[in-house]
Amino acid sequence: GQNDAEQSTSSNTSKTTSTTTETKTQSQTQDFDRQTTLQNLRTLKIKDLRTQLSQNNVRWGNIIEKEELVQALCNVMERKFEA
Repeated sequence: GQNDAEQSTSSNTSKTTSTTTETKTQSQTQDFDRQTTLQNLRTLKIKDLRTQLSQNNVRWGNIIEKEELVQALCNVMERKFEA
């Protein structure tokens, strides 16, 4: 029975928490749009990804998968964005 009482009172609070998490993700996308960046990077050639990583002093010699190059470059861009 305890859970029922908690649920009825917390249904309002859970709504507010879900909206706060939504606003958090929205503000994050305003700061740095990771999804869009990843999509854009995936359109590049592997050679271009490697070049950009090299320009940012990121070692990519042991990265084989293109997706890993994309992720690595995205992390670099995110760090630059926040800097």
